[in-house]
Amino acid sequence: MNRVYRYLGILTALVFTPGCQTAPAAAAAHGENGNMKKLEKLQSIEIGRDSLSITVISTGCTSAEDFTVESSGRGDHGELAIYRIKPDYCRRAPMPVTLTLQWENTTGTDPGSLQVVNPVLRHSPSSTTILRPSTR
Repeated sequence: MNRVYRYLGILTALVFTPGCQTAPAAAAAHGENGNMKKLEKLQSIEIGRDSLSITVISTGCTSAEDFTVESSGRGDHGELAIYRIKPDYCRRAPMPVTLTLQWENTTGTDPGSLQVVNPVLRHSPSSTTILRPSTR
């Protein structure tokens, strides 16, 4: 009887363990070097010609190197996405942090008309801003 329970335990482990390991991997996106990447929620973004200023929520360990910027599209239909490639596992109280990211506009679209695909956090009408560069 002990032998039956041992085989039943092994069979159960083999059936359920692979499913637990593959489910998160199937739902996640991967960066160029295999890192996990996640579309970041933004509090604000200011788009410049060769840099972005973003405000995100941090728990203490967020830096500009934790993000990658991707632009796509051509002509009048350009999109901009900011991905977090390194999670912030620190345990400080969440607070907004403003970071400057370098980027290259490969779409040929004017930076002022790019569509930002990231979700935007809304706390009050005056706390969320999306600023476009002046067209002087």
